[in-house]
Amino acid sequence: MIAIDEPPANAAPSLHVSLTFLLGLALLMDFPRWWWLTIPAVGLVWLATLFTRQHHLIDVGTGILVSSLVVCVWPRRRTGSLACPLKN
Repeated sequence: MIAIDEPPANAAPSLHVSLTFLLGLALLMDFPRWWWLTIPAVGLVWLATLFTRQHHLIDVGTGILVSSLVVCVWPRRRTGSLACPLKN
């Protein structure tokens, strides 16, 4: 099934990784007690993108980097500042 739907080349950054990073971060901020489930679930999605050969390791790294930059630059709703939640 993967061979039928596989494009000749996938692009960096991986949106699978970027979106699961953002989802995982949102879940950790809203439900911190569920970290033990959130972190492995995000990691499994990242590993699945590698093992199904949808992306390379560089795509995973750039996906994490891009979504981290977006989180740090996006204004926070509560304070209106540009404070990076990854630093807290």
